[in-house]
Amino acid sequence: MIKRHHHIGFALNIPGMILQFAGTYMLRDEGLEEAQALTALVMVVVGTLLSVMGLAFYAKAKGHSAAYGLLGVMGIFGLIVLGSLKDESGDPWNTGNS
Repeated sequence: MIKRHHHIGFALNIPGMILQFAGTYMLRDEGLEEAQALTALVMVVVGTLLSVMGLAFYAKAKGHSAAYGLLGVMGIFGLIVLGSLKDESGDPWNTGNS
């Protein structure tokens, strides 16, 4: 696994997941005013974009195409799927040089 890409992916994906969960939780409230609902929706969209970018870096760290980052749209399930993929980075000693 390429450490640099792994760390960048982690730094993007964690805030992305938090924003996705928080925005989704806020949207569950039926008594939201328009501005609050818009804020929650923006949180979900920004969180999803961060997750997609983070998972793209994580896929690159494992030696796969960055297109796997689109799994970020699936939230935590996308992370589980990507985490189960085989590491094909060609860096068996985890040095980050490949």
